[in-house]
Amino acid sequence: MRLTIRSPGLRLAVACALAGAAVLPAQAARKTHVDIEEFLAVGTPQTRANDEPTITDLLLHLVQDPKDWGAHINLGNLYARDGQLDLAERAYHRAIRLNDDSSIAWNNLGVLYQRRGRVREAESCFKEALDQNEEDAVARYNLASILDSRHDYENALEQYRIAIALRPELAIVKSNPYVVNNDHVVTISLLNYLRRGEYSLLTEKSATRLGERVIGIAEPIVRGRR
Repeated sequence: MRLTIRSPGLRLAVACALAGAAVLPAQAARKTHVDIEEFLAVGTPQTRANDEPTITDLLLHLVQDPKDWGAHINLGNLYARDGQLDLAERAYHRAIRLNDDSSIAWNNLGVLYQRRGRVREAESCFKEALDQNEEDAVARYNLASILDSRHDYENALEQYRIAIALRPELAIVKSNPYVVNNDHVVTISLLNYLRRGEYSLLTEKSATRLGERVIGIAEPIVRGRR
C-alpha cells in the first residue's frame, strides 16, 4: 500500500520528521519528539485564525526545536480544540517531560482528563499544578469544580474563594462563560461585591444558562521554552 500526501508542506514535514527520527534514539523520540502519526493525522492544512499558529505550523516548528515545551502545550490545546484528544494528551505529556514544573501543562492535562471522565487523574493533575505554582488560579478553580461535583462544598468554596481572589475575572461571564452554571461562584462574587464593591457576575446581562457545568478551564496559548 502506497501512502500519498498531497500537501507539499506536509510532505516536507514528514521527510524532516523521518530524518530526525533516524538520528535520535527511539526512546528519546517517543518522549519528547513528534512522530509520523501526528503529521498524518493532520490531513489537509488548517485555516489560520488571526495570527494563531495552526497544528501544521507547530509540528513543523517542533521538528526543528523539539524541546520547546511551550509549543507542545500550544499543540495540545489545538488538538483538544479539534477533538483529537489522544494526540492532545500526548502533546501535554511531552511538555511535562521537558518542563515538569509548568503548572499550565499540568492544568491543561487535568482539563483533558476531566473532559474524558478520568476525574481522579484530573484531580491529581490540578493538585500537581498547584504544587508547582500555588497561585495558579485556574488550576485552583478547576480543582474546586471537582470538589464541587462530589459535593465537598466546604473545600470547594474555599478553593473558589482563593481562585477568584487571585483572578477576579474567573467570576465574570465574559472571561469564564460556564460560570453562569456555578451557584457557588455567584455567592462568592456577591460577597466580594458587597465587601469591596468589586465588579461581579451579577452585573452581567446574561440570562442564558449553558447546558452543562464547567468541566475545566484550559489555559490559553502560551509562548515559552526552557
